[in-house]
Amino acid sequence: MKISSLLFALLILLHQQLPTVNASVEKICKQVALEKGGDYDFCLKSLQRDPKSSTASTAGLALIATRRAKEDFRSALATVKKLLRGNITDNDKSSLAVCAEVYDDGVYILREAIGAIRSGTRDDAITYLSASLTDVSTCSDTFDEFAANKTMVAKVDADAAKISTLALEIATLM
Repeated sequence: MKISSLLFALLILLHQQLPTVNASVEKICKQVALEKGGDYDFCLKSLQRDPKSSTASTAGLALIATRRAKEDFRSALATVKKLLRGNITDNDKSSLAVCAEVYDDGVYILREAIGAIRSGTRDDAITYLSASLTDVSTCSDTFDEFAANKTMVAKVDADAAKISTLALEIATLM
């Protein structure tokens, strides 16, 4: 009898450790895909990376995505700074300097967006998240302006844009 009780308890513990999709995460990602044209799989994978997503509200999910966007902006900024130290053309250097400035600004803006989400000020969160997307566009556009090598930051720009867009899409559902 004791062995069967232990086995039952062990099975329950193992079942609780299996990855599950929270209905609210799935629901929000479906809304993002259907109403906003977002990427359902990217949404699901991005949010599920955070264990807190399984119990998060819509605002909590927006917060998770915004924090991830801030991480991507920090990573992009580090990449840009590293590239600036390399042997590059003057045009590339000019473009990268703009990118460094806007990604640094983006980290600050995303911090403000996090504060707005925490305080429940949806419109402010949307404004800040929209501004972060403008920062990504500015970085990308400056390579056209200076006729520089856009491929240098294409991946980090795309990553930052994708997660920032997701955060914005979720914030509009708050």
